[in-house]
Amino acid sequence: MPVTMPDRAGQPYRPSNGTEGMLFEEMFCHYCTRNSAECEIYAAALLYELGDEGYPKEWIHDLIGCPTCTAFCDRRKNTRE
Repeated sequence: MPVTMPDRAGQPYRPSNGTEGMLFEEMFCHYCTRNSAECEIYAAALLYELGDEGYPKEWIHDLIGCPTCTAFCDRRKNTRE
């Protein structure tokens, strides 16, 4: 997962490179109940630049500065084992 940055807590998050983006996607998008191919949040993150009005407000640094998606809903918790 991308590096935790306490000084960025509460600020918007954007992966700094493709590898970091893939790690974020693997941690959140891959396990989300939303399908990343149909997710408007994921699409907006690809289409807009950080600071643009359309950039998703759901992608932020959490209270300790760790990148997160506030819309994440873990599909693993919604399945029977």
